[in-house]
Amino acid sequence: MAQKRGLDLKRVVLLGRTLDEYRLFFGLNLDDLRGTAILDVAAGVSSFTAEMRALGFDMTAFDRIYSASADAIRARCEPDLDEITRDIADKKAYKWDFYKSAAGMREFRARAYKRFLEDFTQHREHYVEGELPRTPFRDRQFDLTLASYLLFVYEDQFSYEFHRDSLVN
Repeated sequence: MAQKRGLDLKRVVLLGRTLDEYRLFFGLNLDDLRGTAILDVAAGVSSFTAEMRALGFDMTAFDRIYSASADAIRARCEPDLDEITRDIADKKAYKWDFYKSAAGMREFRARAYKRFLEDFTQHREHYVEGELPRTPFRDRQFDLTLASYLLFVYEDQFSYEFHRDSLVN
């Protein structure tokens, strides 16, 4: 097996992305999304749902971590972020055009999880607990479904069938 050039994650870590990151990552135009129902799958501690809802968007986040308390989630965020920041700094596979450095990436990720935790404690109803590959949602309940991380990073931990079924179901 070829050696990975990027992170070699042995477990699912709690890292979140901000609205700015989602906009760049997915090429989202917020004006085009007005009036649509949006689902963020495997959203984890991303602040995307909180930030979008603050702008008036119909947003729902879905993740298995939402069965945990805010305190339990908070307890994992900093150690996971410290580990990833340390491990990613020397990886040649990453371009730092956006973040500028591992420390810059850490700032975005810290901002994301802190904003998430604030919203999660105040508006738990926007965060649906569940585990892929199944979701509790109806067909066509959402106009747009996004998955920013889980399905693209953990190929060694989840089977092809898990990934396929998560996309299909």
